[in-house]
Amino acid sequence: MTEPGEPKGLMDAGERGEALPSALTGSLVFASVAVGVSAFAATLGGGLAPWVSGLALLAGVLVGALAWSATADPAGDAPVGALTGWVRNLTPAEGAALALFAAVSLRQFGWILFERGGLLETLLANNYGDLPLHWTYSRFFASGAPFWPENPIISGERLRYPFGVDLLTALLLSLGAGMRALLPLMGLAGAALSAVALRRWGGALAVAGFLFSGGLAGLEQDAVAWKTLYLALFVPQRGFLLALPAGLLLLWSWRRRLLRGEAGLPPWVEGVLWGALPLVHLHTFLVVSVLYAVWALGGGRLAAAWSTLGWAVVPATWGVWQVSDGFRAVGLLGWAPGWMIGDAHPLLFLL
Repeated sequence: MTEPGEPKGLMDAGERGEALPSALTGSLVFASVAVGVSAFAATLGGGLAPWVSGLALLAGVLVGALAWSATADPAGDAPVGALTGWVRNLTPAEGAALALFAAVSLRQFGWILFERGGLLETLLANNYGDLPLHWTYSRFFASGAPFWPENPIISGERLRYPFGVDLLTALLLSLGAGMRALLPLMGLAGAALSAVALRRWGGALAVAGFLFSGGLAGLEQDAVAWKTLYLALFVPQRGFLLALPAGLLLLWSWRRRLLRGEAGLPPWVEGVLWGALPLVHLHTFLVVSVLYAVWALGGGRLAAAWSTLGWAVVPATWGVWQVSDGFRAVGLLGWAPGWMIGDAHPLLFLL
């Protein structure tokens, strides 16, 4: 029970089983901390040595466990029971959407890399451009490349790319994991986290909308400009494996706290996720940052907004500084009025 005017808790009456599972929060905090600590330690130490990888992963485990504990329901069941309860609370539409999301994810990430006729192939055509790039970055970091790294493809050019997920992959590579195992496993883990976050954010509509965006035309990847988000962005651009669920988790918490006056995640948890986003996906960082400002101003909750900002501002500023080469790489972002309509009639294009 809460007094009038107090923020409601994460597990209000009638909402048990509906609050975002603490496992999602802990997992995303683990990955975010591992990325941030490894990038900072490698920059100080000159490269991604095994001790840097071990330190980053250990820090991620410890802080992730703390976040899990801080967001868990004190009166909740054990993890297996909590998972069972979460599944029981799914509506038929949510269950169907999540089942389809799981089937597509198993197909895409299970065959993200396979051998046929002595050649390494991938199921999705888009991956023939993106996958070698991510493979190169991860191997380059794991080999002990000096930090902040140069572009391994363009000699003498500083790397201006939010490579957080590739860095997380490199941490595991440097400790002996194999790339051919990591690619599908990390893809499936990111897909599971994203499915849970999508369901929490918007129910069955959000899960199915992300999976089936573009309709049947979206499946014709090379024929039309309108794409399915899942195949065109989520699978090939591996930064979304962490950026999508982390961004949705932040928006879910901020929607509760800034717009509804309910309890969200602890400010330090929000700050950890927000502060690491520039290293993972710069566009996601900008989108959630703008929404945070708009919601804080529109909801009249500036006082409540400062606590999270205090946790995030230093790591986020450092991340943007590094990724943008001291705010000089303006080509990282651009505005394209009309998107890809070009010379086509807008109504015909959209139709």
